[in-house]
Amino acid sequence: MVQNQTQPIFCNENPLSILYAEAAGTPIAAVTFWRSFLSPVGSGHVLAVWRAQESGTGSVDLFTDHQELGKLIFTTFLHHWPPFHQERLSDVALQEAHFTVEADLPRLYRVACTAAGIDLLAEWRAVRSVSRHEAHTHADVRYNDVLLAVENTVGFCDQARILVNGQPLAGQMCYGVDSWESSAYVTLCETWS
Repeated sequence: MVQNQTQPIFCNENPLSILYAEAAGTPIAAVTFWRSFLSPVGSGHVLAVWRAQESGTGSVDLFTDHQELGKLIFTTFLHHWPPFHQERLSDVALQEAHFTVEADLPRLYRVACTAAGIDLLAEWRAVRSVSRHEAHTHADVRYNDVLLAVENTVGFCDQARILVNGQPLAGQMCYGVDSWESSAYVTLCETWS
């Protein structure tokens, strides 16, 4: 076994879906899920849902079973990337939640999230084109002022949906956007060092 001496700080699964008003158009809804096995504050789950607002901005709801992990994932990762970026954690609703994860890849990755007065379901189906990405830095992702590098395995999806209280959020996936094969993918074995 070849061992890299870089210390892992975060180890996760991290699927993401962005839905658009039209092909290659404006994002109108998105979901990302962090199933964290290792972090500086321990393991847990974080699900972020972004929805476009009529004002032209968006709002982020953050669901978690570990409040410190939810804050850490947001401040270390999410606030860097559209459409989830927000200026302050205080602008985000952080809600206690319970999670159930079903993974039967490449067929399905499903997350059910239950919080006070809300049931969320995020699904990624027909995972294909799985590839391993070598370690690389991304955006300005830092932990304790140290630039982090990520190494992971990504599988792009042919289908994805987001349901809130049984109702699907409007929008459609997009293909060939931002150098990605599709706007929905499942990231496995994601390690930030």
